[in-house]
Amino acid sequence: MLDRLTGLVWTANANAPGPVACGPGRQMNWLAALTYVDCLNAQAYLGFTDWHLPNRTELISLLDYEPRDWPAWMASQGFADVMTSYWSSTTFSDASPTNQLRWAVWSASTDIRYSRDELHVWPVRGAAASLPRTGQATSYAAGDDGDLRLGAVWPEPRFTRPAGTDGVLLDGLTGLMWTQDAHAPGPTACNPGVPKSWADALSHVDCLNAHRFLGHSDWALPNINELESLVPLNTTSPFYWLNTHGFRNVGAAAYWSSTTVAAADSPFAWVIVMTQGYRGPADKPNPLRVWPVRRWRAVDPG
Repeated sequence: MLDRLTGLVWTANANAPGPVACGPGRQMNWLAALTYVDCLNAQAYLGFTDWHLPNRTELISLLDYEPRDWPAWMASQGFADVMTSYWSSTTFSDASPTNQLRWAVWSASTDIRYSRDELHVWPVRGAAASLPRTGQATSYAAGDDGDLRLGAVWPEPRFTRPAGTDGVLLDGLTGLMWTQDAHAPGPTACNPGVPKSWADALSHVDCLNAHRFLGHSDWALPNINELESLVPLNTTSPFYWLNTHGFRNVGAAAYWSSTTVAAADSPFAWVIVMTQGYRGPADKPNPLRVWPVRRWRAVDPG
């Protein structure tokens, strides 16, 4: 099945399909998942020898954030046997020979956690130019994320200050413009520099726009994929990495996204925790950090 959004090609059967020799239709540990994909390629499954275990970014690209039954919706798109938990090829950066945790996606809840359990496997083909690399460069096994490094290459430097601007950094990978100060910046009237509830985070952004903060009135609370794009998966401390790449006040803490957890009248919204890159839900009344963004591009795509 071709994903017209990313260009990736997924197996129509989402539960470890393949010939009997590959042990299809089962959950498995992470190393077994990589071996299984090797088997698909050795058997030229469906006529192809370039299957791989999707990295974290590729797997996330399948997720849907509407309040509906995600496996059922995927079935309506033509897939079969869509499960609720899948391996990615990306290793949690705190991995060691005795602590090798891998990032996994719980598709029914759109949650992302690290795991060492037996999970489902969904093979994919292709390299999506629209999706960036995760940043992982260390390989723990042949065919993993650190080995293949699929996706758009990060520019160097990745974050720059556009000419004639102050207090902002442009991400050359995504085209997003972020405030250089990562802790609810703004004028005194906007109550800057303090954690906020989700509703107050949205109000904070409204206040920035009302005051044309840094000369702009189109600030937004980032959605979960925009916030995810900041997380480098080559380090155990994304906050430290970001603070050494031009930003300041990036906290070892959770940051609000504008994306509500998919459920009717949901009291939760998605957050990214900048200590490890964990993505999960948080109660909307909780006071968490706010990092404004502008959807600005240096070159108009036309």
